[in-house]
Amino acid sequence: MGLAWSGINFSVPKADSGTKHILTDVSGSAAPGELLAIMGPSGAGKTSLLNALARHNPMATGEILLNDKPWQESFNTLMAYMHQDEMFMPDLTVREHLQFQAKCRLPAMDDAQRNGLIENAIVQMGLERQSDQPIGDAVAGGPHISKNERKRLNYATEILTQPSLLLVDEPTTGLDSFMAEIVVNDLKKLAT
Repeated sequence: MGLAWSGINFSVPKADSGTKHILTDVSGSAAPGELLAIMGPSGAGKTSLLNALARHNPMATGEILLNDKPWQESFNTLMAYMHQDEMFMPDLTVREHLQFQAKCRLPAMDDAQRNGLIENAIVQMGLERQSDQPIGDAVAGGPHISKNERKRLNYATEILTQPSLLLVDEPTTGLDSFMAEIVVNDLKKLAT
C-alpha cells in the first residue's frame, strides 16, 4: 500500500507563553513495496510524525492518503503501529502473550489459523527458546526475558495481523547489532 502525507502540522502550547511547533508543513510518501526510514536527532519530531500518520494524535492536522484515497476509519484494519515502548503483562509467557493478542486482534479467525500465525511470528523473530518463558519484569527481578527479546516480542505482536502497512517507532533501539540486522531484513521482506 502506498502512503502519502502533506501539510502535517502539530503544535503544543509553551509553558511560559506562545506555541512550540513540533511539525510544520511536513510532506512525504512511501511507495508500495518500499521500506522507508525517517531519521533525525532526538527531539526532531519523528515519533510525533508517526503518531500523526497512524492517526493517534487528534491535534495533528494535514492530509494523509492511502493508495491515493483520503484516510478513512476502515483503513485502520490494514495498518499496524509498533510503539517504541513495550507494554506486556509480566506473568504471561511469550506464547501466552501472542495468543492473547491474536484472540483480541483476530477474533473471527479460528484457533488453528491463529496458532499458525503465532508460531510463524515466534520463528520469524527467533523466540523459539523463549516461547514458554514468562515475560517478567526486569525492574522487579525474577525470571524474565531480555530487553532484546522484549523488543522482538513487540515486533512479533504487530506482525500477527499481517498488516499491509506497518509503522514502526525505533524498531532497532535496544537491540544488539546482530538482532538489529535481522529486524531490518525482516522489515525489508515484509515490504516486498
